[in-house]
Amino acid sequence: MYLELAVETTGREQCLNITPRLNELLAENKVKDGCCTVFVSHTTAAVTVNEDADPAVMEDLLHFLQNMVPLRGDYRHAEGNSDAHIKAALLGCSLHLIIRGGYLDLGTWQGVFLAEFETCFISCRTWSPCGAITATPRATAMPTSRQPCWAVLCT
Repeated sequence: MYLELAVETTGREQCLNITPRLNELLAENKVKDGCCTVFVSHTTAAVTVNEDADPAVMEDLLHFLQNMVPLRGDYRHAEGNSDAHIKAALLGCSLHLIIRGGYLDLGTWQGVFLAEFETCFISCRTWSPCGAITATPRATAMPTSRQPCWAVLCT
């Protein structure tokens, strides 16, 4: 089963907690138990599990990544977004999570985050739980447009 979840990013270098929305999809579709693979196929975005109780944790992560992989560097990629590709590769494009009792079975302080490392110019993202969550990008004509990004959940 594939379900869509709209996830709109508003700019470069941000982490969005998508845990509540994923749990809502599970509840709406009566998914009780199983597993969840979250996959992002956009090469400048990632997914990660981290603390969601204090927003400063994700701010610290972004700050660390900005220092470790600066916007401008001795990069070979001609599009000028090499830093975004490297940051996404460091965090990873997929997660495998457990669903128990209709919710993602996360630790007390954990949340699932979508990390965007480039201005959103993706009009469609696909995601999947296990089922699966996958992300399939479609570039828009205008890289600066604020098109919504999408997520699809399958169980």
